[in-house]
Amino acid sequence: MDPETIEYERGYFDAQQDVLKQVLDMYQKVCIAENAYINDLGGYNDNYNQRLFALEDVAMYLDVDGLNLCRAIKKAINQRTYTEVIDDKGRIDYKQIAGPREPEQAIL
Repeated sequence: MDPETIEYERGYFDAQQDVLKQVLDMYQKVCIAENAYINDLGGYNDNYNQRLFALEDVAMYLDVDGLNLCRAIKKAINQRTYTEVIDDKGRIDYKQIAGPREPEQAIL
């Protein structure tokens, strides 16, 4: 392989990993929102499941271990309890109210 091809493939791989990280971050946010919805309202919302399935498909396309990474994130989130709160600017945010107190980045 010539150096130009190697550099192109390296750039493609790096971009793919960046996209995977963004997908996993979105997956984590949807899991937290679903957790808060279940905790606050005591029920399930199919919209969250549809989003999770779509993100799992994208993660599997981007990486062989994408689905395993998604499952690890969901398992870590399910060990915690979140609630929906409104921040001082009126935006919806989620606050952990029970479970292991680890930094959110540790989940990823």
